[in-house]
Amino acid sequence: MPTLTLLRHAKAAAALGQRDIERPLTDRGRSDAARMGAALSAHPYDLALVSAAKRSTETWEIIRASLVHPPPADIDRDLYLCGARMLTARLRILPQTANAALVIGHNPDMQEVALWLAGADETRVVRDIRDKYPTCAAATFTITRGWDQIGPKNAKLEQFLIPADLDG
Repeated sequence: MPTLTLLRHAKAAAALGQRDIERPLTDRGRSDAARMGAALSAHPYDLALVSAAKRSTETWEIIRASLVHPPPADIDRDLYLCGARMLTARLRILPQTANAALVIGHNPDMQEVALWLAGADETRVVRDIRDKYPTCAAATFTITRGWDQIGPKNAKLEQFLIPADLDG
């Protein structure tokens, strides 16, 4: 069964004199991304979808360096603050041969898609996602049908990692 990891980009600097899309990671963001990369390091991703925002591409580069077998990445400007509906549409056209996808993007998109996929699940973990989807948090789901049928009836939340819970 395919897996999907929804990773919010790591902590970014405030937009002082620059456009939002150009905001780089802070030192804390780089540290969190390195710890998250270590936590995800053995996961066999087939592909990565990455928002073209600088904070997302920097997060990807740090995560990629930690992966045993880094997948090809699609750096996509259309994923920059695209909204949950557009992100879901993009997931539905993933190749059926992809067994594991990593998406690096923004809130509220990551949180909204994660909550949608969790459906009626009211576990503590889902309540935590509802309360806050912090920077560099990652929700991983098993998808029980093909990507073209992704939705709450065929997704199971397996894990929700936040940087504060990781060693480092």
